[in-house]
Amino acid sequence: MPNPPRKREFEPTIVSKRAPRMSASPDSTRPLRDMDPSQALRRARAVPTRSLAHADILVLQRTLGNRGVQRLLDSEPNVIQRTIDQDARRWAMDWTATWQRGFAREVKRLQLPKLYALITGILGEEQPSDPAAPPPSREQKARYTTALAAALVSLGEVDAGKLAQRLQDKKPGLDDLLRKLEALVPDSIPELPLETPASSQRFATLDLPDPFMVLRCGGAEFVFSREMALHMFRRHHPDYLSGPPLMVQSFFKPGTTINQIKALIEGTVRSSEKEIKAWRERRRKMKGAQLDAPEAKTLNLRPFYDGTHWELTLTLDSANPTESKGKVAHFTPTL
Repeated sequence: MPNPPRKREFEPTIVSKRAPRMSASPDSTRPLRDMDPSQALRRARAVPTRSLAHADILVLQRTLGNRGVQRLLDSEPNVIQRTIDQDARRWAMDWTATWQRGFAREVKRLQLPKLYALITGILGEEQPSDPAAPPPSREQKARYTTALAAALVSLGEVDAGKLAQRLQDKKPGLDDLLRKLEALVPDSIPELPLETPASSQRFATLDLPDPFMVLRCGGAEFVFSREMALHMFRRHHPDYLSGPPLMVQSFFKPGTTINQIKALIEGTVRSSEKEIKAWRERRRKMKGAQLDAPEAKTLNLRPFYDGTHWELTLTLDSANPTESKGKVAHFTPTL
């Protein structure tokens, strides 16, 4: 009599909420049956579920069941440890560092004209027809790098993440993702606002209070320093630009007043109250070295307010798990 088919030890079932972004953990390379469920549960309580390794999710499914994992996912607001804008900036600069990078090689292989033009605008011609021609200026590089980063943001967090992975592992799907990205690049690359004598003079005479703002939300107080506000105006407000552009830039609308910017900051912080409370609640459960982890010290958010998304970074850099005094470390428009 033939042996019955062997029952699989575990068969994961897809849960309805989007799977967390995977990151390495000390147990990520161990066989599933050898992993300690209590360790996975402790990690789930200590860090955002989006940061859990795939192996942790599988162990939790086996231990808690699919409904238990679903409740764990649903109990946590969508707290983002890295925003798509942050990833897009990093990828756009890294992928176009040289013509030898995989991104440049694949774009060339697929003959994608708009992406190829962006790379050429950043690096110059791969084989210059005129060796004496000057390399691309900093302003030109910033213009085209920003355009690539903006296209990656438009591609979306999921597909952009897949593209980054496919560029590394060369698995099927790379060509389709690159063609989707190609379609999101505008036919005409917009010019970046640049420093002018008038904008430089406005910045030189800009008089801001210190602190620029104090914001209270989620049981905590966050100070927006004058120094951080000056950086924001100098780099991201067309009316106050001073100095050369960053490699990837986002900008407020020209003419936006200081009071309007303050209202935008207040609105984005207020709309992030649920995420701030959840972050502080996770911090209360942390001990010792856990409070040194980036997800304990920093909350990166991409709130939607006043018809658009914004980049907002808050910090609570303290060994005290109940710390309520923090800082606004970053606020800008998204790409």
